[in-house]
Amino acid sequence: MSLYKYSYSNSRNYLKNPTDHWKMMNFKGQVYEASFVEYIVINICKFSEIGLNVVAKGPYASKNSSKHITTGFYCDSKGSILYNSNKISLAEFDCIVIGESEVFIYECTLSNTPTSVSKLRTEGYRKITLLEKLFPHKKVTCIVVSNELNMITEFKNMDGFDGLLYTMPLVDLPNLAKESKLGKIANNNKMTSTVSLNNDMVIFDYIQEFNAINLSLLRYSSFASIRERLLSYNGLFPRFYWGKLRAIYLGEDFTKVRSDYVIVAINFSNINSPVIRYYFLENKSNKVYECSKPDKALNKMKSSRAEIIKINDKIPEKTIAELEILKREILE
Repeated sequence: MSLYKYSYSNSRNYLKNPTDHWKMMNFKGQVYEASFVEYIVINICKFSEIGLNVVAKGPYASKNSSKHITTGFYCDSKGSILYNSNKISLAEFDCIVIGESEVFIYECTLSNTPTSVSKLRTEGYRKITLLEKLFPHKKVTCIVVSNELNMITEFKNMDGFDGLLYTMPLVDLPNLAKESKLGKIANNNKMTSTVSLNNDMVIFDYIQEFNAINLSLLRYSSFASIRERLLSYNGLFPRFYWGKLRAIYLGEDFTKVRSDYVIVAINFSNINSPVIRYYFLENKSNKVYECSKPDKALNKMKSSRAEIIKINDKIPEKTIAELEILKREILE
């Protein structure tokens, strides 16, 4: 069975404790996504008849698609479809179907909680915005795939979204977790390769565009106007670097900072509850840390690390009094 040729990162945790509900659901969610891809493969001729191409992933990904790409689409070692911009991973896609004038992305979920709806909506809009930049002449639609009718109804009523009801067939989860291993299945040219998407896309330099946006926002005088501008990008640019303060003025929580300055950022990942984050660029190095207990080094693939290195010299110095005003504005 083809499901046994997929890679499931949550299978090991599930096997350690198969009675744990959340570990089971995390694994089952990955199986649900794989089974939906198989459903798409079975119905691939219906897409071809209307001029749509299914992008290969998992066991159908070609060797050429599995090479890491600095900027563009590719499949990683587990067969997932990813998009990078200058080595920064910006998005992962459950399934992509593309045509001459349209792009459809499918997001699979087994959850129907309000939190799941909010997260899917936020991620969906962010991915739509990214793809609209990459394929400006195509209409982009995010289709939420669920086994819950209320989830489908919820997303069918949202601009840019649609819903698809899909029920996963019965699967022996314990056996699948034990025996599955990423393999290769010939797609006989019925599916288009992931890297072929790069031939049709517009080059998008995330860091360059982020830099221009952040510099323009530094001229805004109020938090409300900054928030409004950033939210217009639907989460594609979730952070604004507001200023930097001398570490010695910030108190005992920052005494171990290995830099003269602490960078203050506003994170809008949760649009209804923006939060302040503190970072520092270590003296005489390119290592970036988030101030926490203990300080957390940012991975080289993290967009926030690249953002800070790019914008650091242009971030204005602020005072404690200005920081207190910003905190009050965020709470209002």
